Amino acid sequence: MNGYVQQLGIYPFHGLFYMEGQVAAYIAHCKSVSGATVHINAIGTVVRRMPGQKATYYYCLLLADGNLPILDILTSRHEAAWIQA
Repeated sequence: MNGYVQQLGIYPFHGLFYMEGQVAAYIAHCKSVSGATVHINAIGTVVRRMPGQKATYYYCLLLADGNLPILDILTSRHEAAWIQA
């Protein structure tokens, strides 16, 4: 889909995937009276391990209200500061 892949990197391996509509939905939920609650799901063994890197995980950030995905990440770096950046 045009505009879905937002960022790709080799070391650490990572890819960020989202569309403008997903960001708009997240912002709208944040501005609502109840705010936005996000759940993070991580799944391993989605792709083969790359030499010199940790295992790659697929992370999906979902709005708790309706389970709308707002961001997908494939990455071999798993520190919280990296995921939140």
